Amino acid sequence: MFQYAAGLRLAMRHRTALKLDLTFLLDRTLGEHYTFRDFDLVVFNLSESIATADEVRRAKDSGQTRIDRFAKRVTGHCCYFERGSAFDSSVLRLPKRTYLEGYFQDERYFADIAPIIRKRFQLVPDETHLSIATRELADAIRSNEGICLHVRRGDYVSNPVSNRAHGYCSLDYFRGALDKLRSRGASGRVFIFSDDAAWCREHFSSGEFIVVGDEYAGPHASIHFWLMTLCKHFVISNSAFSWWAAWLAQRPDSIVCAPAPWFEEPQYSAMEICPSSWLRVPKQ
Repeated sequence: MFQYAAGLRLAMRHRTALKLDLTFLLDRTLGEHYTFRDFDLVVFNLSESIATADEVRRAKDSGQTRIDRFAKRVTGHCCYFERGSAFDSSVLRLPKRTYLEGYFQDERYFADIAPIIRKRFQLVPDETHLSIATRELADAIRSNEGICLHVRRGDYVSNPVSNRAHGYCSLDYFRGALDKLRSRGASGRVFIFSDDAAWCREHFSSGEFIVVGDEYAGPHASIHFWLMTLCKHFVISNSAFSWWAAWLAQRPDSIVCAPAPWFEEPQYSAMEICPSSWLRVPKQ
């Protein structure tokens, strides 16, 4: 979602088309500790097309013919590879024919088209097609000014490479963040979304909490995501999934608590992934 948003902003600046390269995302030959993902943006019904293998080859530097290199010089084609974790304002001024590669996890890459991004990533399911239980849950979140608490575990816990890069939020983090919300007037019930519902039921067992199970997830976890955006306040994990739910749902009086640091590896320490209005709480 960050990559799409940064790419769309640049494409709109130049009034040109945005094409998506899924080569790396769909590669299943990567190392044993790599966590594979699917192209989950299909749930948003975006209009952008997928770049062909030949278009990708021509856009990137490696493996080009002499004709390709000549064409690149003539057309002013540019390849930008994100090298560090800090925000790079030069991305906002890149030329029309640019191949972007990186994470671009900073709101400033698309802040000036924020209303468009919010509209592109808006999920509005036909509620008449949802189960009665899902509709009742949505109504409960809306009527209670619900607090979304997102617990990201999965490969952050089980995969040594992911754990070393990201770490995971401790139980103390979630308790401390909830206390911070409560001290600022957030009084709604807490709706917990997670990739480890069993762990959540074990550690959040009081009546204050409702653990939203996998039966509500929907295709590509899209119903979980939609339900999260119905909440008013947020305690998020160091996860793009919950970052986007909080960002898309945010109202003027919303309170969002996010973990600090976001990453464990020092090489990412310069990344400012969270908006300045969000409250930071120690992750451990």
